Amino acid sequence: MWTAFLFCPPFSQERRYERKSTEPKRRTLDHLAAETQKELHRAMADFALQRALGAIWQLVAATNKYIVQVEPWVLAKQAKETGDPSAGARLATSLYVMAESLRLIAQALAPFLPDTAAAVAQQVGSELAQPGEWCDALSWGKLAAGTPVQSAAVLFLKR
Repeated sequence: MWTAFLFCPPFSQERRYERKSTEPKRRTLDHLAAETQKELHRAMADFALQRALGAIWQLVAATNKYIVQVEPWVLAKQAKETGDPSAGARLATSLYVMAESLRLIAQALAPFLPDTAAAVAQQVGSELAQPGEWCDALSWGKLAAGTPVQSAAVLFLKR
C-alpha cells in the first residue's frame, strides 16, 4: 500500500491557485497546502513518516487558526440579520476554504488513518483518491464550489 503513495511525480509545476497576500508574513491556506503537498512528497520518498505527519498537523493548525480569525458564525449572523451581501459572500468563501482544507487534510491522512480520512472526505462531499492519484488529489481547488457538506457521527469522542 505504501508504494502507491511513494511514487508521485516530481512537483515541478507551479501552484495553480497562488494568491498574493497584502501581509507578506501571512501565509494563506492554499499556499500552505501547496507547501504541505511538496513536504509530503519529500517525506514519503524519504520514509520520514513523522515529518509527513508534522506537515499535515501544520495544515490542521492553520485551518483551526483560520476558523478562529474569520469567525464564520459572526458572518452568518451578519448575513442573516442585516442581509449584507458582502457578509454572505465572505461566509460562502470562508466555508469553501474550510471544506477544501478538510478535504486536503483527509487526502493527506489517507496513508496513516484510512478509515478516519474516508469519513472526513465523505463529510465534505468528496472521496479519497485512488492510490495512483494521491499526489494530484493534494492540490488546492479540487472540491467543487457549492458541494453540500454531509452531517455524520463524531469521529473522535472526548473522554
